[in-house]
Amino acid sequence: MKKFSLVVFGKIHVIFLTLLFVFQTNIDISAQSLNYTQSNSGLQNENWGLFYSEIEFADVNADGHQDIISIGDCNSPDWGIHGIMVYFGDGAGHWTLSMNGNFGYGGIAAGDVNNDGFLDVGYGMRNNNTTDDFGDQTLEVALGDGSGTTWSPWDDGLGNTGSAAKMFAADFADVDNDGDLDIGSTSPDGLTGTQIYLNNSDGTWVQSFQCASAGAYDVFRFGDLNNDGFMDFVTDSDLGTAYFGDGTGGFIHNDQGLPTLDSLKRRGISIGDVNNDGSADLAFTNYLEYHETGQLNVYVFDKLQQQWNDFSGNLPDGYPDSYDLTDISDMNMDGIGDLVAMNEFGSSGRFTVFLGDGNSQWQETASVYLPDNTAVALDLTAGRDVDHNGYPDILMLKTIEQTVMEYHNIPDLYRESSEPSALSVKPVFPKGHELIFQNSIRNIEWVSAVPAGEMSQIRLEYSVNGPAGPWILIAGNLPDNGCYQWNFPEVVSADCYIRYTVFRGREESQCVSPAGFSITDGTIGIPDVNNDKAVVRVFPNPASNQIAITTTSSSNGFDLVDVYGRIVMQFTDVASSPFLIDISSLSDGIYFIRMTSQDGSSDVLKFMKASE
Repeated sequence: MKKFSLVVFGKIHVIFLTLLFVFQTNIDISAQSLNYTQSNSGLQNENWGLFYSEIEFADVNADGHQDIISIGDCNSPDWGIHGIMVYFGDGAGHWTLSMNGNFGYGGIAAGDVNNDGFLDVGYGMRNNNTTDDFGDQTLEVALGDGSGTTWSPWDDGLGNTGSAAKMFAADFADVDNDGDLDIGSTSPDGLTGTQIYLNNSDGTWVQSFQCASAGAYDVFRFGDLNNDGFMDFVTDSDLGTAYFGDGTGGFIHNDQGLPTLDSLKRRGISIGDVNNDGSADLAFTNYLEYHETGQLNVYVFDKLQQQWNDFSGNLPDGYPDSYDLTDISDMNMDGIGDLVAMNEFGSSGRFTVFLGDGNSQWQETASVYLPDNTAVALDLTAGRDVDHNGYPDILMLKTIEQTVMEYHNIPDLYRESSEPSALSVKPVFPKGHELIFQNSIRNIEWVSAVPAGEMSQIRLEYSVNGPAGPWILIAGNLPDNGCYQWNFPEVVSADCYIRYTVFRGREESQCVSPAGFSITDGTIGIPDVNNDKAVVRVFPNPASNQIAITTTSSSNGFDLVDVYGRIVMQFTDVASSPFLIDISSLSDGIYFIRMTSQDGSSDVLKFMKASE
């Protein structure tokens, strides 16, 4: 499962481009509405048994249409649903199933792990009960050949064989910023914990991190929660939710500020940017154990205080408006993250879309009640546009009652039903303020609107000198499927933009990222968080051996704090100004200077230690 502020240096650019899409913030959302139509022709299969599985969008055969992927069955292969499952989409809401392998059930993710241009899959599973290499481990990666029907194991060092150690939800990300995708997964009910493996780019993997987990196994997602350029992850373990990466494959848990897990549980976890600061924010449901339904929560991470802050605003706070699953996505394509939430039980089952304003206020715009035979919703995802109408659609996996006391799983797809009148394209990621390391892998994402007719394609370009260019080609004649995996270039700039051009025949439309993002080698993207108060300053920044601190107020001392909130140095005798600190022994990375004044106030300043 899946879903991601800094100072931007340089001039403010004013540009005029034909068909340029510009995002707005703090917009009036009260008049906007979305409507959804069920499009599940070909998705139902009465042989698919029940129990949890993960379901995702991916264009596995690169035809420009979204496909749906999942994995196996609880009794694979005995019940006829098994292995890697691909529902090929035709762009109009019709689906055709292809299966490969004798294993299941569990979690799945798609990405190009060997950088050959074809989508591959990674999956954690409970039933690794085959005897050959394809399906004998609890966590695997298999290479695709572009067809979506043939897969080759590429998984030495991953997971375990045998029946004792099971895995489930899985996701890909470039954890160590070395230009290839790594994999993470979590185990059902905490049997083997959460595990991260680094990609050696030769079909072998090495574990870089493992931690205990307990109580759930539905969610594992990578994203940059604190916008430091290092991938973090979230999971729905009862032992903790958010884990922050150090860029080498290590992670530290920090749930500070989130509701307690003593009596309440966090379920249906998702991530996405709801306030346009470049960080991936957190959504979840909060419920009492055994009641399994509850209020909606959205939290954003305060990088200076190293804690989560409530961003839920006016979202429903419990019964009768109780929910179980969430997903953050820009559903009305206004440039601001929205919230999709789902209630899972029986005839009351429904999904609801809440439009965000970027300021913690939410407006319900659509609420769709599901058929009476819905028993349990297992997974929910949004963000991809299956019919190219310019708005993301909603995909869920649910268990339905086939006959009395007999149930089976089916995917269910709800398309936003508006019809596009003109060719257009809008950016999804990056959309501004993100910090991304050079040579690392991230996805470029977009949504296009294409009136009925010819197939469309995409051309992607980038600028490191602002929104006016000059533009450098990333790739042309790409399938218009909303996602392109890019190895970010070896440049350093805080004024980067992506230009998207959608075209069919001679007709084209174009847009540019609404705000700049940064590509860094570790030496830019460090905002001075104290610009408004000339109280404390640090220089040079970045620094390699020594920093000097100046202050205009009387101080009780300084703390030097790392990105995880740990005090690594303390100073009480700070009468001299500038005050010099030897940082040569510190590891490279971001740190904070926290000063407490004699009047009790405090100031925080960020700096970077970077070796020469």
